[in-house]
This record gives sequence, C-alpha cells and structure tokens, in this order.
Amino acid sequence: WASENDHLDCVKYLLTHGANVEQGMTGGPAERGWTALMAASYHGKLKCVRYLVSHGARVDTTCEDGWTALMAASSKGYLEIVKYLVSCGADILLRNSDNCRAEDEARQQDQEETARFLRCKRKGYHYVPSPYTII
Repeated sequence: WASENDHLDCVKYLLTHGANVEQGMTGGPAERGWTALMAASYHGKLKCVRYLVSHGARVDTTCEDGWTALMAASSKGYLEIVKYLVSCGADILLRNSDNCRAEDEARQQDQEETARFLRCKRKGYHYVPSPYTII
C-alpha cells in the first residue's frame, strides 16, 4: 500500500486516476477491510493521512473488526495523527468488536500520553502535554 509506506506521489496518482479512497484492503488476515487511511494512521504517515482526509477519506470508517483510523493511530501512539483525526471529527467513543475505544487501545499498548489525550477529550478537559513525555 502506498499510504502505509508514505508514497504520497503514488497516493496522489492513484486518487487522481479513479482509485476509491474508501476501498478496503483484502490482502491478509490483519487487513480485514482496512482503508488506506487506517493503514497510513497505523504506520504513522501524517502527510498521507492529511492528504487522504482532504480527498474524502472518512475518519470514522470501520473495518470488519470495527477498527477506525483513530484506533489504529492510538494503538501505536502517533499522537499528532490522533490529534489531527480528532480535529477532523473522529468519534473518540466508537468501540471495535473487542468493545474497545481508541483510548483503550492506546492504554493496552502502553501509549499513555495518547490515552491521556483521548481521556481529556472524552471528559471535556483541556489537554496539557505531560512534562515527562519522551520526545
């Protein structure tokens, strides 16, 4: 997939030549209907995420297991992508087939700063980065 490997020129080419931005992947057991946006989010490719969203990718599309791009980025701790998806209207309360929200996926993978950001959003608090965040 061009989006998961950060091949933005290829992503642009495919979309300008009629590729469906919402087409789900079918190649392997882990993919189970993941969209290009989910793949880019999971692999931390912010430029591709922004481009895909600006060209019609829906932030709350789910795959067969109920995962969203927000859950994918959260599970890997890609906080900038998480913030971007939330700013684009991603629903932080959606649950996947394991009954987990993006916040839960982040916490299960020890992505505490990402989980903290999502918890603040869920509770309506202002998020302030932890002074102990490793950059």
